Amino acid sequence: MKQEALFATEDAIRRVTMSNEDYVAECVAVIQSLAERKQTLTADDVKAILDERNVEAREPKAMGGAFRQAAKERLIRNSGAFVKSQRVECHSRPIAVWESLIYQEALPL
Repeated sequence: MKQEALFATEDAIRRVTMSNEDYVAECVAVIQSLAERKQTLTADDVKAILDERNVEAREPKAMGGAFRQAAKERLIRNSGAFVKSQRVECHSRPIAVWESLIYQEALPL
């Protein structure tokens, strides 16, 4: 039963990611940009930039696929920590904190 649930989850993520490819690509680009400049990031950070660019998904759950893709590309990893979302529509629900694997602290001149 557990394996069936895992398969169903993976299949749902794959389908939503595939049906929102442009949005996922934009999210991954934003994640990479943030990860280069910040040690940690959340979906709130990504969403703020997407909102500034007027980028919306047909299915907002596609952002989860983007974080998985960025992790597969070794840009980030899940830290295991959570914070409360600051977005009103999220009602302070816990969201994952992701660690950058590509952050480079600015070196002194």
